Amino acid sequence: MIHFHTENRSLGFLVKALVAFSVYTNGSKVLNTRQQPGSISCLHGIRFLSMAWVILGHLYLLPITFFDNLPTKLPDLLSRWSFDVVSNAFVSVDTFLAISGFLVSYLTVTEMKKKGGWRLNWGLFYFHRFWRLTPPYMLVIVLVLGLQQYCGQGALWPSVQPADKDNCEKYWWTNMFYLNNVVHKDKACLGQSWYLATDMQFFVLSPLLLIPFYIHPLLGLISCAIFFLPHAITTGVLTVQNDWSAAVIAEGQRENFQSYFENYYEAPWCRIGPYIVGIVTGYLLAAQRDRIKLNWFTASFGWLLATGVALAVIYGLRGDVGFEHPSSPGVAALYNAMARSAWAACVCWVIMACATGWGGFANSLLSWSPFVVLGRLTFMAYLIHVAIIDIYFGNQQTLYRVTDLNIALTYIGILVATYGVSFVLMLVLESPMIGLEKLFIPQRRND
Repeated sequence: MIHFHTENRSLGFLVKALVAFSVYTNGSKVLNTRQQPGSISCLHGIRFLSMAWVILGHLYLLPITFFDNLPTKLPDLLSRWSFDVVSNAFVSVDTFLAISGFLVSYLTVTEMKKKGGWRLNWGLFYFHRFWRLTPPYMLVIVLVLGLQQYCGQGALWPSVQPADKDNCEKYWWTNMFYLNNVVHKDKACLGQSWYLATDMQFFVLSPLLLIPFYIHPLLGLISCAIFFLPHAITTGVLTVQNDWSAAVIAEGQRENFQSYFENYYEAPWCRIGPYIVGIVTGYLLAAQRDRIKLNWFTASFGWLLATGVALAVIYGLRGDVGFEHPSSPGVAALYNAMARSAWAACVCWVIMACATGWGGFANSLLSWSPFVVLGRLTFMAYLIHVAIIDIYFGNQQTLYRVTDLNIALTYIGILVATYGVSFVLMLVLESPMIGLEKLFIPQRRND
């Protein structure tokens, strides 16, 4: 009887493990738009729209060598105030850093409240994040490097083969252990993955910001300030010392752009500000949600202030973008030190307003049910969208003519293709890892 019972348990475990790879089961979960009571559903829309913004920026940036009319078209584009949304699209990454910090803080503080202490299973805390991201991340690298070479042909095709193939073969371990933004950073493997390293490094440090909040809110704020102030000072000083511009697009015209990219844009000590803003916001909503009392006046003022600051971050560099009136070193230092955190504060205001019932139309839009599905595909879309752009432009038989209509149609096509491929990869790479974790470790945090 005992032998029979053991066999049944083993068989049941095997069946559940196989179900984790079921396309039907995983597809049903991905396409399910029902939300748990009390969930902050606006995050789905913010994720998707930010990812769409990232793809738009990369559409202009990555295939730039394939544009046949770049010398004449670029000055025209940069002269338009409306193009600032593209030229300053880089803050879309700070949206993700803010969301990441917010979710880590919100979910962890909520769990601390339930368990009545900060002595959580921190080993599981780290294992969950590593397991959730790493297997699909590594498999995407293998797929891109292995399959992209067979996805096109033509005169331009040889020039878009994965340029980082050799780097991945030699330095793949820096990606696996999330060190590729600080170790061999000039030997990039899957270039956009610098963000994943940065985010993971902040996650590793997050208990140093979260535990003090549980002890006392003031200690939490002091802990955040200890991390934030050196970040802001270091960024400002480096900007002055290296004569960095406030606008990434302007810095891209200079010879030292590689240094700027490696020592500022990818450097975690220059990018932690938005994550800290997210940490503080997550704590406020998790621990003080019932005490946050907004009225019509405070909510309206908050929306007006957030809108004004966000517009200033995007459009405040008109002189730098147009190369007409570059910012002074002091202004550039202040912008680089504070603008990304200011943008994160605007994003966090949207989250807080929506979570407390003052989101209005914005909450309705961001919580739209299709965004629930698209938001779940963001991780895969981030990993795969560069390869989709490379494949499209590499299959052109002539250089690409940049016009507004061409770009618009190309953008829509790449956006749809990216999310179509992401859906397939979600089913076969990402969802199985989630299912296996639930099978091996049934009791875990649900983020």
